[in-house]
Amino acid sequence: MKEISIGLLFSTDGSYRFMGKSALEGALFAIEQINKIESYPFKLIAESENPKGIDESYVSSIRNL
Repeated sequence: MKEISIGLLFSTDGSYRFMGKSALEGALFAIEQINKIESYPFKLIAESENPKGIDESYVSSIRNL
């Protein structure tokens, strides 16, 4: 089965932590639900980065994904 990486960029620390944690949980739940559909010929793999709400960290976090 083909694996497809999905990059998730959410600040789960710092000033955005409450929104970021909720958004990350929602994205992971959606990926889990999609992966349960047996007719899909792929599996989604979550790759997550946490820039911690620091503006300068977003670019490096995106590059890591």
